[in-house]
Parts: sequence; C-alpha cells; structure tokens
Amino acid sequence: MKYPQSLFASKINARISPETRYIIDAPCGRGETTFSIALGFPKAKVVGVDIDKSVIKSALKHFSRPNLEFFQRDIYTLISQQETVDVFCLINSLFLLPEPKALLRKISEKLELSGRLLLVLPNPQSQNFKRFQKLSPEVNGFILERHEYEDFFKSADLKVLACEAVAKIPTYGRWDTKVLYFIRDRYLFWLEDRSNSRDYGYYLVELVRDE
Repeated sequence: MKYPQSLFASKINARISPETRYIIDAPCGRGETTFSIALGFPKAKVVGVDIDKSVIKSALKHFSRPNLEFFQRDIYTLISQQETVDVFCLINSLFLLPEPKALLRKISEKLELSGRLLLVLPNPQSQNFKRFQKLSPEVNGFILERHEYEDFFKSADLKVLACEAVAKIPTYGRWDTKVLYFIRDRYLFWLEDRSNSRDYGYYLVELVRDE
C-alpha cells in the first residue's frame, strides 16, 4: 500500500457504482492507484494510460489483473479515441497538463449520462502543497482553490456532486521518511490513523456532466 495513492484509490472506489463497466485512470503514473481500482471492480475493464514510457513499463512489470490494461499514450489522444466512458479518474495531475479547462470539457463530452469524473486536486492551503512548491516551484502552472471549484467546473461543462478532503499527512520535504525508507508507507498510514489534523493535502472531487 502506497501513501497517499492507496488512500486515493479507496476513496475513489467508494464513489464508483458496482455496475460500472469501463474505468480510465490517466495519467496513471506507475499504476498503484489503477491497480487498486481494478482490484475493487473485477467485472469492469480498467485502463491506465500515461505518456511516460518508463512508468508504463514499471506498471506492466509490477501490476497484473485480467481486467487491467496499461498503455503509453498522451491524455488528449486517449480521450479523442473514446466513444464513451463510465468513470474517468484524473489523480493529482490536472495542474501538470496544458489547457486544463479544455481538457475537462473533452472528458465531459465522453462521459456517459450517468458517468463520473473523479479528480484528486492538491489543496493549495495545505502544508503539503506549500512544501511541494518550495521543492518544485516551476511545476505548478495551475492552482485551483476550493472556493473556485463550482464556477470553474461549470465553465468546463461539469457539475460538482461531492468534494471530500483526503490525506492529512504531508509527504514532501520529510526527513523521517528518509530514515524510515523501508517502512515509509506503513509509517505514513500509521500517522494518518492517529492524526487529528484538519490540514488535508488533497480534495477528491466527484463530477458529472452539467446538462
């Protein structure tokens, strides 16, 4: 179990209908979350896609399920090739992608009427995000505050159904996880279970087409 990826997957799985038949996770990175989603929905086809050849190679090496596939592809090509999709997961990646609003509109067009777009977005007010900015100031070209969600997603033809705060433990710039490298994830989950903090690092946002 990876922290916070496994936590994201458990929260996402709780919001997916058991009748779901087709789930896309893109960009999927090394596939940890994609694999957890595939485990939770063995009757659904689950596809992980990323533009980075090395992470897809890693995903194919480490994760295998009869209902799980990984492909190297950019997200825009992927969306254009879809007829429809039941659930699209975009996990902690929107700020890395060009033209985020246009991208979300394209995803909205491909969602089934009952389909869901599940986003994990960083909380810009969190300690975790502020640490990340210090470490990688050039990365965050797109920052979306919680109070901006409804208007922003409406402008992308999407409606917010739910928003859940996720992951209380900062992961960037820690010295303790370097010392405890071999038990890093167990240690972070141990901290998560015992923390009373309300400094959540991310939001899980559930969206539908705004008809």
